[in-house]
Amino acid sequence: MELHRQRQQSSGCVIMCLDEGESCRSLLTAAMLQVMLARLPHLDVAVTTASIGPAIPGMRSPNLEAVASEMDLVLPAGTLHEFDELRDTVRCDLILTMDRFDHAEVQKEVSVLDRINSSGFYTQRIRQLGSFGPGGLAARPALDIADPLYAKMTHGAEHAALRAAVHDIAAACRHLVRSLAQLKARAGASTSLRIALACLLQCPALDPQVLTARRRAASLRRPLWRSEGGRLLTLRTLRGEGRVVAARRAPVVPCGHWRDTRSVDEALQAWMAARGGDGGGRLPTQAALRASSANSLSWAVDRHGGMAAAARRLDLAMARRRPNGHWDMPALAAELAPYLLREPEGSAPRLPTAAALVAEGRTDLVRAIRLNGGFKACARKLVMYEEAGGGKEDGVDGRLNLGSHWATRRMPQTPGQARQEGRLEAAAARVRALQHAHAFDPRVMPTHAQLRAAGEGKTIAALLGAGGARRVAAHMGLRFQETRGRRPGRRRNEEALQEVVFV
Repeated sequence: MELHRQRQQSSGCVIMCLDEGESCRSLLTAAMLQVMLARLPHLDVAVTTASIGPAIPGMRSPNLEAVASEMDLVLPAGTLHEFDELRDTVRCDLILTMDRFDHAEVQKEVSVLDRINSSGFYTQRIRQLGSFGPGGLAARPALDIADPLYAKMTHGAEHAALRAAVHDIAAACRHLVRSLAQLKARAGASTSLRIALACLLQCPALDPQVLTARRRAASLRRPLWRSEGGRLLTLRTLRGEGRVVAARRAPVVPCGHWRDTRSVDEALQAWMAARGGDGGGRLPTQAALRASSANSLSWAVDRHGGMAAAARRLDLAMARRRPNGHWDMPALAAELAPYLLREPEGSAPRLPTAAALVAEGRTDLVRAIRLNGGFKACARKLVMYEEAGGGKEDGVDGRLNLGSHWATRRMPQTPGQARQEGRLEAAAARVRALQHAHAFDPRVMPTHAQLRAAGEGKTIAALLGAGGARRVAAHMGLRFQETRGRRPGRRRNEEALQEVVFV
């Protein structure tokens, strides 16, 4: 069959439009192609239709006929034809599918022919109609043309969907016909359109539109640069006039220039002097450096400790931003002092709420409080800071004064937190009663071994339910005895250890 087709002297090509049921999209595509090809009589192209799967007669929608008459399209008439992958693939030069699902199904059926005759390139003849675009066949991915009759719709919705499908089909057919016309003009009289189309489908890069775009890009003259006085100059056309323009280039610094802090400080001072003095005695921000394309200077400042270190070296203030680690407890207490909520005379102040600080424009204080653990944690830390006399909070001894007015702003407990507090109190009451009954050390939490020896299994269960003996000991202020890893009879003091090692 393929040999018989090749022996034919016909120069025209055959295009087949496929659709499921041959009831809508393939008919509209064939009608649109016939209208456009009628205006180009030098293109010898025949258009046919076929159905993917069984074709059921009488399935045309009344809206299809109405939309076709509105667009002045004449739908193909005649008997319905089911696609035959053996005969139709060999007979046709281009097979158009409407969406990727139909395309995959037809490709699967036709791929058998490529195994029989690999020189036929049969699967290359199958293309989606939406793959033809303004840039040619190889310029864009294929677009699906949705089936307007796929879902159940009202009369008006179906009519609107058909009109939208006609516009999509018309755009794709216009690009297809344009590619065929350019292909025929490029092939000339010596090569038939059928052979030229076969070459195009086997290598989409041969599309005339793609080749024209590549030639246009290759024909553009690249600018020629000339070095003069340390600058790169070239000739550009600006507003119709040829002008000599210079390339914008950052000054090149020698290798290792930014290793010395003096180079960084001098570059910062030069940057500030070029922008109007010392900036009011303040350093620029990193954002300002990067906005002025001083990216290498910004990187060098970060490498040598950041803006805070540069401010200390140059004896300048930072610009609107505090250095990293600024919000320790002394700085937070000093900044919070003007905003504390004063109670009646003689009582301690209370922390302001986040809404109150935001209303005062101090979102930095809200962020600082959250960095220190939140409002409740900051209240406790401020209690420790006040009890330590304004010193470091790390060296404070004793338990927190949770009854202080600093810590009155507490979040309400959840039911789970309330149950856990109840378990802790119950376990603590059992331990206190046990210490009194068995004469245990009141400063030390009894171990599980001691509790088992005393027959207090319920106390062990209460401790485990409250989070463990360590947590109950912390809640009661008792010393917890670490027993993990110990072996009976092992000496723990330093003298015994030295005796074992050096004897």
